[in-house]
Amino acid sequence: MRRTRVVPIHWTLGMLGAALASLIVVQPSPVWAQAGWYYLPEATLSETFDDNIFGVPSHRRWDFITRLSSSGKVGYRSLPLTFLATGAVDGEVFARTPDNDGINRTQSGIEAQWMPLSRLTLRLDGAFTKTQTPSELVSNLGVELGRQSSTDLTVVPSASYRLQHTTSLTASYNYRRTESGDVTTTTQEPRLRLSEQFTRVDLGSITYAFRLIESANSSVSSNLVMVGWARRLSRSASLILEAGPRLSDRGGVDAEANATISQRWAPSLETALIYTRTQITLPTQSAPSNTQSLVAQVTAVPLRSLTLALTASVSTVQQKDETVSEGVGLAAVYRITRWLSAVASYRFNHSETRGVSTDHSIVSIGLQARYPTRLDD
Repeated sequence: MRRTRVVPIHWTLGMLGAALASLIVVQPSPVWAQAGWYYLPEATLSETFDDNIFGVPSHRRWDFITRLSSSGKVGYRSLPLTFLATGAVDGEVFARTPDNDGINRTQSGIEAQWMPLSRLTLRLDGAFTKTQTPSELVSNLGVELGRQSSTDLTVVPSASYRLQHTTSLTASYNYRRTESGDVTTTTQEPRLRLSEQFTRVDLGSITYAFRLIESANSSVSSNLVMVGWARRLSRSASLILEAGPRLSDRGGVDAEANATISQRWAPSLETALIYTRTQITLPTQSAPSNTQSLVAQVTAVPLRSLTLALTASVSTVQQKDETVSEGVGLAAVYRITRWLSAVASYRFNHSETRGVSTDHSIVSIGLQARYPTRLDD
């Protein structure tokens, strides 16, 4: 079963969330408890029923898909220096449409972080993905983009410097290049953020960004100024807000916004509500789209070995036409042993463009093996 990104937050919101996390005491994962060389392999063998393998509104084809997914991270992790190489491969066999058999998805990347000074943190994240299902590159929007070979390259270097005990300055650069069919788009986005921890539970920020989207012989640029606020409402609740104007070189003015509110109701129950408004390019499409998404999540652990996750979402994609999508998903993980789990998931998505509807359901069950290993023990 392919690992999907359940929380589709814009990368800048993640940076603000990381700052908020510094206000909250979180127990470290036992896998990363000590500095050293690590290897984290994972493999999943699953059987999937897909009632619309091409993601089309009519003449739908259904199929049973046997999928073997493997991924891994290997490298060194410590407080001053971390370098991890990552990789993943998905192979699929179709029962009714064998022409689709083969490697559906490959991914490779790096995660690196270095603290040469106590106040300075340097970070580099990069990933290259090749997939036959370009919809997964924008999975939070629920758009159906069919099946065709697509590639996505993302590189994000950043540097954060603590000016004072409560003040930090972060500079980052986001580069993304997507190719799907005969359409190639490139997005470049340098950002500069100043953040200030006003109180023990309040963190404020102001961000300036320049976004350039290029495709074929056209380009669209915009300037963004965003004000952010993160607050720990209680020991179990937090709120993150970030919003501001987006000024286009074509004279348009729009809003850019991110918001997250999360609550831990009990040790075994957590909820989150996430809103995102931004401008991106979709695979297979050359012009940028204005997008909005609202995602509600519930995570529960009714038994010590059982974890359930429920997700509901609604999104809009506005280009020449507007596409509205609604989706719901349920995932379950039952830990059989320390390294082996049974996994199951269901996902339904409904999208509509100019009165034409597309429905898509996927049911999957499988076994997942994970065995984190410290190599220098």
